[in-house]
Amino acid sequence: MVSDKKIILVNTIATYVRLVVGVIVGIFLMRAIFRYFDAEEYGFWALLWSIFGYAIFMDFGFGFAMEKFIPKYLITNKNEKIIEMVNTVFFCVLASSLVIVLATLVASNYLGVVFKFQGGQVRPLFKTAFILFGILTAVRFPFGLFQEVLVGLHKMYIKDLIVIVFDLCS
Repeated sequence: MVSDKKIILVNTIATYVRLVVGVIVGIFLMRAIFRYFDAEEYGFWALLWSIFGYAIFMDFGFGFAMEKFIPKYLITNKNEKIIEMVNTVFFCVLASSLVIVLATLVASNYLGVVFKFQGGQVRPLFKTAFILFGILTAVRFPFGLFQEVLVGLHKMYIKDLIVIVFDLCS
């Protein structure tokens, strides 16, 4: 059995490595954005990330609930409750993902109405980026719950490794 001190140490180190990698990736990403994007492209990029930030609320607190109840069920040997909860939450969040996809597809047709673009026209690249961003957000959304399961299992180092790989790939 692995000691609690070792688990805490490994999880802490992994979290700090994830933070350092995130800062480094952020620095390079921002430099590239400022160098290659014009003002309108930068504004649209910021808009996409703002929308992503609000989409996180469609989690409805399920992730935090899993972080709380998974350890409780583990201690009391109620593994079937863990499976039941993860399945229920996954399908609820999957429904939220479908709402995100539908909202993205509908909203993409009204970008020029809701936002003012230079020249009065929505660039095809913006519409494509908006759709891809929405769909990828929706796809990532239910699978992000498994990171919360890892936190509940005290396997934060695995979650941090996944985030590091994701950051380096983006």
